Amino acid sequence: MIHEIRTYDLLPGTTPEFLQKTSELIDKRVEYSPLVGFFYTEVGPLNRVVHIWQYEDLNERTDMRARVVRDGIWPPDNSAIIKRQQSDICQLAPFLPKLEIQRNIGPLFELRSYSYPAGSIPNVIDAWGPKIEDRMGLSQPVGIWYSEIGDLNR
Repeated sequence: MIHEIRTYDLLPGTTPEFLQKTSELIDKRVEYSPLVGFFYTEVGPLNRVVHIWQYEDLNERTDMRARVVRDGIWPPDNSAIIKRQQSDICQLAPFLPKLEIQRNIGPLFELRSYSYPAGSIPNVIDAWGPKIEDRMGLSQPVGIWYSEIGDLNR
């Protein structure tokens, strides 16, 4: 299983417009593949929206993205307000319990991203594994991923 983390940096003040246009299509879009998370920033880099989509593999991602475009239900017409977008393909950390798509968590989330030296992700996973149960007792994460394609060593 893979997760595509799509990050959109928007023109100042356009987050409500982005959310409106996206909300008009999202119910149909999630019929094609699960939406793990949909967030916008209030602190940190402002005017940012993050989507997290779940796919079995890269082939399914390619197929689903082509289907939603072909069927005319995605993407929303937000291109005029997007300054930058990035797509990263990530794997769930192996120590994380099975990800449940429908959960009652939030409404406030902290998004953390760490950059590590090349080749050190296995060491990070080994260090986190024994501590995840205690960490999950503090708050439930949406997910814990490491990058495979895109901005690496995160």
